[in-house]
Amino acid sequence: MKRSIPLDSYPAGNQLSRDYLAGSARVADWYHHDIRSADWDSRRLAELEQRSFPDRERLAQSILGRMSAWGASPAALEAAASLADPGTYVITTGQQAGLFGGPLYSPLKAMAVILHARRLAQRFPHLKFVPVFGIAAIDSDFEEVRCASLYDRGWELRQLCLEPQPDDDNRIISARDLSAELPALLDALADVLPDSEHGIWTLATLRESYSDGSLVNGFARWMLRIFAGTELVVLDSSDPQYLRCSADLLLRQLEQASQAAALLAGRNSRIREAGYELQVESQAGDLQLFWLDDERRRHKVIVQDGRAALRDNPDGPDSAELLRMAVASPERFVPGALLGPLWQDRMLPNIAWVGGMAEIAYRAQSSALYEFHGLRMAPSFLRSSATLLTERQAQQLDEFGWELTELYRPQHEVEALAVEKLRPQGLDEAVSSYLQTLEGADSTLLDLALRVDPNLDQSFATIRSNILKTADKLEKKITSSLKRHNETITRRAASLHGLANPGNVPQERVAGYASMLARHGESLTGRLLEQLDPLATEHRVLIMD
Repeated sequence: MKRSIPLDSYPAGNQLSRDYLAGSARVADWYHHDIRSADWDSRRLAELEQRSFPDRERLAQSILGRMSAWGASPAALEAAASLADPGTYVITTGQQAGLFGGPLYSPLKAMAVILHARRLAQRFPHLKFVPVFGIAAIDSDFEEVRCASLYDRGWELRQLCLEPQPDDDNRIISARDLSAELPALLDALADVLPDSEHGIWTLATLRESYSDGSLVNGFARWMLRIFAGTELVVLDSSDPQYLRCSADLLLRQLEQASQAAALLAGRNSRIREAGYELQVESQAGDLQLFWLDDERRRHKVIVQDGRAALRDNPDGPDSAELLRMAVASPERFVPGALLGPLWQDRMLPNIAWVGGMAEIAYRAQSSALYEFHGLRMAPSFLRSSATLLTERQAQQLDEFGWELTELYRPQHEVEALAVEKLRPQGLDEAVSSYLQTLEGADSTLLDLALRVDPNLDQSFATIRSNILKTADKLEKKITSSLKRHNETITRRAASLHGLANPGNVPQERVAGYASMLARHGESLTGRLLEQLDPLATEHRVLIMD
């Protein structure tokens, strides 16, 4: 089995991202940097040297304070403190605060920025590069984070969920108190994870991480714990100091709302005209900006009659009041998906960004807003993409004679394919031939025997019947054994499918990393880091043993 497959053989992604990663001239203008050039990093450093980051010392202190409260390791705290230094640059990524650490792709993103930082440190030893993971705490999509899918003791995927909340509850994730629900879910998790040393450690770490009822704090503590010893910095995007860093961008977005919205709409049209689908749909007048009320609920800011206004709250602040608050309280505004990258690049000198295929695609839209604000978007790299298997599971794929791509078929096709591949060649033909030969030989022998002695008819009939009964028993025996063989193969194929492509969704998008740690221990993260290449644009198979 190959340990990697090209992205066009992997059931995820989009053509716009693939074209960007391949260096297509069709999309080059939308990304500002060519990451395939040997000196992309030197060029980006030269850009960043021309910019100022006046709030970085206050931001570094705020990040350091939060990470200290979350129990970060000394290496991570030292990295956070270094964010105040002019010679420090960052490599950023981020994700929503998924329950119990979220799906596998969250730690894979963190691994990618850690490895990028290490590579850049070797290339530019006189500078410091810090990997930063931003938690999308300003997101309000509770449905996206309220469930965790984890492999149980039999490698079956089990889902644990917080209770759904009303669709119109637009509070940001960091404002939601779930202390009444989380203890019961953690108790349920004890029946899912293996009752082993590693399973007990994982459960204890999750209990400690999610002790205060906050998904954001729980996610942050968990990430810092599983990446303890690395320099990974975890950032809460709802941190008021973080939001204040982009006050100048916020004010311009509101003061020149019509121009900003028009530029975004124009970019969206050009992307569609080029034959690509938009990853983030936005209506006319969309500013990709939200205002937070006193309950921390998000209200969309749009252009109305040429001025900024709230779309769903006519009794809320008017345009003049929004502008006043943007100056006095910029932390009351949070960016949407397309504006968020600018906030990231404004806070600290961001030499590179790492994300998934969908995120890479929507950065083609975001770059229009960068241009509106006179900035250049950080070079965009694909996050690490992987399926985690044990050595035994990988061997089973080899026994089937499969590549990983075989498991991306629907489960019933995978099962049928497994039975067909491992069914002994020519078995059905051999059984049929045996019976036909026996029948033919029997008829020939009977004809010759009757010529010798017509009285042999009855005796021959008796013996012939016994022979045919014996042959029938043999056929049934073979059929029964084959059925058991097929059932065993089908179970093995279904188990592999459920591991690599559960519910016909790639493992990294649904399965929680916590269930992998519960089997292989806290050293698993370091072992996986040794197997990954941050510059790879392919899907990897990582062996956990």
